[in-house]
Amino acid sequence: MGSGPASLRGRSLAKLVLFTGLTGLSIDLYLPAFPAIAADLAATPGDVQRTLSAYLLGIALGQLFAGPLSDQIGRRPVLMGGLLLHAIATLGCVFAGSADQLVMLRLLQALGGCVAPVVTRAYIRDQVSGNYAARALSTLMGATLIVPLLAPAIGGVIVEQAGWRATFVVLFLASVGSLFVAWQSFRETAPSAGGPVRWRELMLLQGFGPVLRDRGAQRYIGTTALTSGALFAYLGASPFVFISWFGVPADRFFLVFGANVLAMAAGSMLNARIVFRFGSRRLFEFGLMLQGGAAVCLVVAAWLAPDNMYLYALPLLVFLSGMQFVGTNASACTMDRFPNAAATASALAGMAQFLLGAFITASVGDVPLPPPQGMAIVILVCMAAGSAVAWRLRSIPEPVDAQ
Repeated sequence: MGSGPASLRGRSLAKLVLFTGLTGLSIDLYLPAFPAIAADLAATPGDVQRTLSAYLLGIALGQLFAGPLSDQIGRRPVLMGGLLLHAIATLGCVFAGSADQLVMLRLLQALGGCVAPVVTRAYIRDQVSGNYAARALSTLMGATLIVPLLAPAIGGVIVEQAGWRATFVVLFLASVGSLFVAWQSFRETAPSAGGPVRWRELMLLQGFGPVLRDRGAQRYIGTTALTSGALFAYLGASPFVFISWFGVPADRFFLVFGANVLAMAAGSMLNARIVFRFGSRRLFEFGLMLQGGAAVCLVVAAWLAPDNMYLYALPLLVFLSGMQFVGTNASACTMDRFPNAAATASALAGMAQFLLGAFITASVGDVPLPPPQGMAIVILVCMAAGSAVAWRLRSIPEPVDAQ
């Protein structure tokens, strides 16, 4: 493991952004195509939404196997295998003849795509630890956020000019390009690279035992899952809040969405700049306090000024800017506890986030309150639960090499 982040700059970081961004691109690029997919495949909106749910489910469950397998046989073969599966499934999506076929293909696509975020986070931890890892993860996440900022707008143009299937053609080309880059230049970093596949351990998920039993990992992973649940509540409810309630025109919603993405990117970059001054654990705690305070202000704004979009949007912007203070620092602290099983720890955290996120996304609309109040309450509940899980983190010692 390296002592500094020099090996994670420039081209190396660009490769990681490419691999990680593919997962987000697979979600955001085709969102504007939902109406066209429904019309072409004679499907209901619910049928088309299941293609997104299938992808989130595949991302969550696939990580359970991708992480331990990467720790067993190495990062490179798992990454390349995942990208190959993603490319094949994406090509199948181009020729899908029904919504059910598209759902199954999206599930396969996610099982391949889930590999990239797991492997890239572990790749970072293989080389650097502690604050170095937190800074590298923050930089990676900040750069990757350009995908949700631009992909929906690009997808809309593609759908308008060439139809919904063209979005999957673009995804296929991105998959093939990522696979080529991985084959050409992604080097192996796993401590146990080249080892045999331990099928019993893999199929019975035995590799997660040490992580699940570690009290520090329990709290970091639990806190991150719950705070990510608040993010998924925003993703699921924001169109109804801003378009249906506040009256933002649908063709201008991307401006609201983009402003919030920029806030998250700014938080990532700030965290990367100050992590050596304050430390990843202290910034993790700062992020919780920032998000918790913003969640309280959001609830107050939703009740006292339910028709004032700007008063509502300001604490939401602050809340989202704190996401990466919690997420990236928690990820670095978790993987520091398992230097020889970084991908397994990363996979467990990712699985928890996506499973809880899928549940919250599906249920936030059922809260019997006006959309702004319903979203604010769910965000506050998630933050309160996450803060409770993290309450005793200070009593758990950090690994000696986390610096």
